Amino acid sequence: LYAQDLQDPEKSALYFRNLIEVRRAALASDLPWWQVVCSNQIRPHTVVPTAANLALQAYTTLAAGGTGVGWFTYYGLAYGHAPIDGATGRKTPAWYALRAVNEQVRTIGAIVARLRSTGVFVAAPDAEPWRAAEIDPLPGRVIEAIDAPDAVMAGEFSDSDGGDYALLVNLSLERSQKVVPHLAGGRQATAASPDDGAFRPLDATKGIWLPPGQGILLRLE
Repeated sequence: LYAQDLQDPEKSALYFRNLIEVRRAALASDLPWWQVVCSNQIRPHTVVPTAANLALQAYTTLAAGGTGVGWFTYYGLAYGHAPIDGATGRKTPAWYALRAVNEQVRTIGAIVARLRSTGVFVAAPDAEPWRAAEIDPLPGRVIEAIDAPDAVMAGEFSDSDGGDYALLVNLSLERSQKVVPHLAGGRQATAASPDDGAFRPLDATKGIWLPPGQGILLRLE
């Protein structure tokens, strides 16, 4: 949220650069890792939490191989627009948005936690701030390319049996976009339901609509 919903290129690049560096260190030491992200108006001049920017923080963490997400901070205290208002103790609009994101993280995150991150890439018509963040461009091992009007993050994974997965994240906080992934070898994909985690058939060639900040976990068949 420091990045003003990714409108500040320098702070946006810093967020993703830190994400990639933590991922690198965790893989080198074979350690699981979490990321603590923001669920309030961290400074009076910054944007407030929304369903989109909360989802983006959660899904980019998972796409980079993070196994959990923590939120700073649940109670308002000195921060505005927190999930629980510090003065009244009542739920705010951020609470309802955060509940929806946490329900998805609980389901999709449990699957990602069993996988090993094998790559993180970005497909972006506009290369900044992603170039500054030092995120590799596609192609990856699983995703060869992505057709989309705006930037998309692609995390690639494998399971203990050698199965392949990809988590795609809409990096736009302004609009939904239709994402068409080109899968290596012309393979098919199923998509994990954020409700129960079950993988169901998906024709990715027809495009996948992702709301702002949202992600989808694919399993390659």
